Amino acid sequence: DEEPNGGALNGATRRRVRCGVCEGCRNVDCGECAACKSMPKFGGSGSSKQVCIRRRCLDLQLPPSARSRVPRDPASVEALLDQLGAFVEDCGGDGNAIRARWRVVVETRKAGATAGTRDTYFYNESGRRFRSKAEVARSLGLDIPQRPARMRRPSSASSSSK
Repeated sequence: DEEPNGGALNGATRRRVRCGVCEGCRNVDCGECAACKSMPKFGGSGSSKQVCIRRRCLDLQLPPSARSRVPRDPASVEALLDQLGAFVEDCGGDGNAIRARWRVVVETRKAGATAGTRDTYFYNESGRRFRSKAEVARSLGLDIPQRPARMRRPSSASSSSK
């Protein structure tokens, strides 16, 4: 097998990790199976180093460093780079240099309250990561156009006290 980014996928080079969210990952140790009996907290020597049979992950995954984090659709990468280039041009910079030398990575959050949310990161030619278009523009010493101020709603406490 091969990983999408070209790396080999075998047990010796790519150790899979627990997802942390499935039923198996959330269970507690039973204390009765052979793996639990080997654990020091249940009086064992700890030599087995295996997980309880009730705690086996149902969705083992490659660690984040081994996953291909670049969007699979090259058109979406180009679109994100074009958006960044256009923003840099709006700020007075060279958008073509951005399109030619920068790269985009989109990561999907795997766990927690925000699981499934996608984060977009921009990397310059030296590998420095930027989390937003504005951060890229600031690093290039460009003036960022100001957003119009948000209209604030009057609070209900101040309007009812008059």
